[in-house]
Amino acid sequence: MKKTNLDEMQELKLLKIEHNAYWFCFTGLLAAIAVQTVLLDDWRVVAGEWIVFMLANFYVLFACMRAGIWDRRLKSDPKTNLILSLLAGGVLGAVLFFTLLRRGASPRIALLGAAFALVFTAVLCFVALQLSARAVKKRQAELDAEPEEE
Repeated sequence: MKKTNLDEMQELKLLKIEHNAYWFCFTGLLAAIAVQTVLLDDWRVVAGEWIVFMLANFYVLFACMRAGIWDRRLKSDPKTNLILSLLAGGVLGAVLFFTLLRRGASPRIALLGAAFALVFTAVLCFVALQLSARAVKKRQAELDAEPEEE
């Protein structure tokens, strides 16, 4: 471990600051991507934000899975995963609905597209969350089985 000039309390405070900064950036990028997708006609405008957003997400996902950590507050059960999947599908469905309306689609077509996106995204997210939860539980068992170092 690298030498630090911080005591334990300062280290905890810094971790909290970094935690808040990550979530601020995460929600800010997501909001910027959603707004720009609805308002602008060119997806290339959000390509940079999308790449940064996905890289950060994949880093956190794989780092947490490797450490055997699921979440600080949420449980990795099917009910929670279903709620989160429906939420993700709803957000994507809403963005697609307004994007289609803005681009001249009829409300019926926009609603059908949004409904399809909601269902498709919710199913994919649910499967991904269930598989991830299984992998994290397996990793937790592996870490628990390892002897502790002194």
